[in-house]
Amino acid sequence: MRSIETSAEKERRQKRKVRIISLILLFIMVVGTIGYAFVLFSENNINAGSIPSGNGQLQTESGQWILPFEGQGLLLQTSKESVKDIPVEIFLNVNNYRNPPIYIDSDNSTVIYQEIAYNLNPFVSKLPIEACYGPCAENLPEKNCSDYLIVYNRSNENRVYQQENCIMIEGDIKGVDAFLYKIFEEN
Repeated sequence: MRSIETSAEKERRQKRKVRIISLILLFIMVVGTIGYAFVLFSENNINAGSIPSGNGQLQTESGQWILPFEGQGLLLQTSKESVKDIPVEIFLNVNNYRNPPIYIDSDNSTVIYQEIAYNLNPFVSKLPIEACYGPCAENLPEKNCSDYLIVYNRSNENRVYQQENCIMIEGDIKGVDAFLYKIFEEN
């Protein structure tokens, strides 16, 4: 059996319910505001800390160039303008690299491997793997052009071309960035 409540007890219980509902609504408003701030930040993160250049491309304060792609900001060492004259004769694009394993033979240059792997990583199912094109003295997998292999060789002239599934990059970091600009072009 229920006990009889006084009006003071009813009023205290009613105030308690109002406080609880107010706290719940306040919590929802705070969480919603924080969530909105994160969404807004993620939409603008490509432009954060960047400086517009004369050609419309953004550059970070550290000097890297930003290539926006699918809501991400890819960071490249050279501008699109500085690689426009490098011949890039390939027909693959980033969609070809999304699912199969990708191998990189970077002629013992960690800078080249990092430039390619860092920019491909958000769009591929597995991190690119260091490998050797053909026979290898190091303890790395030996691959050929039946695999998706990116081969970098240092050279005085920059050029990028394709042999089956192999991408051959000759030159310096500009050749690598010319390849990256090409595969991330709008399809």
